[in-house]
Amino acid sequence: MSGLGFDLVAVSVARTGRRSLIRILADRPQGGIQLSDCVQISKAASAALEGVPGTDTAFTLEVSSPGLDWHCTTLEDFRRYRGSAMTLHLVTGQTVTGTLTEVSAESLVLDSDRTISLEQVRYGTRNY
Repeated sequence: MSGLGFDLVAVSVARTGRRSLIRILADRPQGGIQLSDCVQISKAASAALEGVPGTDTAFTLEVSSPGLDWHCTTLEDFRRYRGSAMTLHLVTGQTVTGTLTEVSAESLVLDSDRTISLEQVRYGTRNY
C-alpha cells in the first residue's frame, strides 16, 4: 500500500453468507483520500489477492477512507494527523483540544506546549 502512496489504516474480513467481505481502510500519510484513490487501491488489492489461499471463493472487496469520525488509537494514526486540530479523549473521561504538534512513542504534544502521555489517551478525533 505504501508503494502506492497510501497508508493501510485497517483491514477486516467477515463472512456474509457464502461470500467473504474484505474491508480495507486507507488514507494518505497526511490524510485526504479521494474516490479515484479507492479505485486504485481496490485494483491493486484485487490483483494481490488473486491466487492467495482462501480467496478462491467469492468475496466482496470494499475500500474506503477512515472517515471524518475515525478514532485515532495507534501511534501511526497520530503520526498521520500531526499538524491537525484534534480532541484527545482521555482515560479519565476528560477531553483536551489543540493542534497536534509532536508525536513520540511515549507522548503527544498539543499546541507545542501541552504534553500528554499516550497511556492517558483512549483515542483522538480530528476537528474540522
